[in-house]
Amino acid sequence: MNYHIEAETKHRIRIRIGTRKLSEEQAKILKFAFSHAPGVSEVTVYKASAGCAITYTGDRSEIIRRLNSLLTTLIRW
Repeated sequence: MNYHIEAETKHRIRIRIGTRKLSEEQAKILKFAFSHAPGVSEVTVYKASAGCAITYTGDRSEIIRRLNSLLTTLIRW
């Protein structure tokens, strides 16, 4: 599944996933997967716009790596 970074500030990244909207199940999977990730302090999922905001501490590259891994292996759209 494709995604792109919509906005980014220090320790917060907002992405848009390459679909029109997320189902309830997809939103729950996305939120659960990131809520329990090390260094992530808050996750907000926007079902209607297929977006997600992740507030984190630590390394940005780790969040990007986790995004790539999650969206290509865990979530089958």
